[in-house]
Amino acid sequence: MLIFNLIIIFFPKEAVEGAKEGLVIWYNSALPALFPFAAALGLLAELNFTRLCGRLLSPVGRLLFGISAEGAFVLFCGITSGYPMGIALLCELYGSERISREEAVRLSAFCSNSGPLFILGSVGAVMLGSLHTALYILICHYLSAFILGAVLGIILPPLPKDTPKGIYLRENIPFGAALSHSVTSACSSMITIGGFIVLFSVVTRLLSMMGLMSLFTLPLRALGLEGEMSEGIVTGLFEITKGCAHIAKAHSPLVPPVICMLISFGGFSIHAQSVSLLSVRRLPVMPYILGKTASSLLAFILSLILMKSAALF
Repeated sequence: MLIFNLIIIFFPKEAVEGAKEGLVIWYNSALPALFPFAAALGLLAELNFTRLCGRLLSPVGRLLFGISAEGAFVLFCGITSGYPMGIALLCELYGSERISREEAVRLSAFCSNSGPLFILGSVGAVMLGSLHTALYILICHYLSAFILGAVLGIILPPLPKDTPKGIYLRENIPFGAALSHSVTSACSSMITIGGFIVLFSVVTRLLSMMGLMSLFTLPLRALGLEGEMSEGIVTGLFEITKGCAHIAKAHSPLVPPVICMLISFGGFSIHAQSVSLLSVRRLPVMPYILGKTASSLLAFILSLILMKSAALF
C-alpha cells in the first residue's frame, strides 16, 4: 500500500482521471442498476417475504442444490439482480439467522452471478451487436453456476432441513421501519461498491500508464492471442466491463467463450466487494473464490461446446 500511495503522489493526474472514470461507471451503470434491487430485496427480507418467495422455488432448490427456501431465493436474486447482490443478500439473511452458516458458505460458491441486463444489454446489444450471441453467453454463464451448485449438493453433506432459530416466527416490524432500514442498508452497500469501482479504476489506469498491463499480456500473446484479446483478458480480471469491451473488438472465434469466462469469474473489483461483505459476517472467503474460479472454467468449456454445436446446425 505504501508503494501504491507513492505512485499516486508521483502521478496525481492519472490517479484523478482513473477515479473520475470509476465514478462515471458507478454513477451511470452500477448505481441505477443495483440500488433499486438492493432496496427492494432488503425490504422483502425485512418483511419476511423471503420465505414466501423462496417457498415457490424450494422444491427445485432442495432437489437440485440441497438448499432451503431462503437459499433458493438468494440464488434467484443473485441471478436476476447481478453482482454482488447474491452475496449481499446471503450475508443479510445469515446475519439475521434466516440461513445457517453451512448453507451460507455453500451458497457463496455459486449464488453470485451477473444479471441478464448486463449480458444482453451491455455485452450483447452494445459491445457485440448480437443478442443471439449474448443469449448463448447468458445460458452458459447460468448453467455453469447451476452445475457447480448441483455438484456441491451431491458431494457435500446434506444441510439440515430445520431452519435457524427464529426464521419462521420472526417478529413483524412496521412497514415504515422496514423501508427505512432497507434503504439505509442499500445506500451503504452502494457506497461500498462505488468505492471499490473507483479504487480498481485507479489501479488499472496507473498500471496502464506504467506499461505493466502490456507486460501482463506477454504470456497470453505467447499463446497466440492477439492484442485486443490479451489486453481484454488482463483488464477484465480487474474490471469486467472494460475487459469485455476490449475483447469484443477482437476478431476471433474465442470472443464469446472468453467473455463468458470473464463474466463468470467476475473480476477483482467484484471479488473485493464480495469479500468485504463476507468478512463483515465472518464467513470464509475461500469457498467463494474457488467457486468463481471453477464456474469461470466451466462456463468457458460450456460456451465452446454450445457455440461449436450451434455452428454445425
